[in-house]
Amino acid sequence: MKTLLVPIDFSAASETVLDAATATARALGARVVLVHVIEPLVALDESSEMIEDEVVATERAVEGKLDELRCRCTALGIPASARLLYGTAPHQVTEEALRLRPDLIVIGSHGHGAIYSLLAGGVTAQVLRHAPCPVLVIPVGAHAAAAAPAAAAQPAWTG
Repeated sequence: MKTLLVPIDFSAASETVLDAATATARALGARVVLVHVIEPLVALDESSEMIEDEVVATERAVEGKLDELRCRCTALGIPASARLLYGTAPHQVTEEALRLRPDLIVIGSHGHGAIYSLLAGGVTAQVLRHAPCPVLVIPVGAHAAAAAPAAAAQPAWTG
């Protein structure tokens, strides 16, 4: 069975990315693996107990949200699983792709522009550079939504 790796950041763009991923999975007869990366928490002047409590609360909330998205996929008849990863998003997404060997990564692009991506790197740009498989980038920036809101839900990749 084909596998789609779908990084989710829980921004408003996540809905568009999930819609595109489920449409693609349905067309290919693929399963979906949702991933969310919790990046390192940097805290100043807080006790380690407060930080630990915050990390546990964040993990529980993220696991619940991921499970909701997984259930949405399975309700559509698409086999799905979800994984919570820790580290920097571009690195963890690429490592998960190396581990899973998916047929495709479906990821959103917030449309910050070339200058932002050049300076900040952008998660999507870094995944594109290092991915071991094809990457379907779903434009989810304001300009993409205004130009063609339905286009993201109808991916053209068929490989």
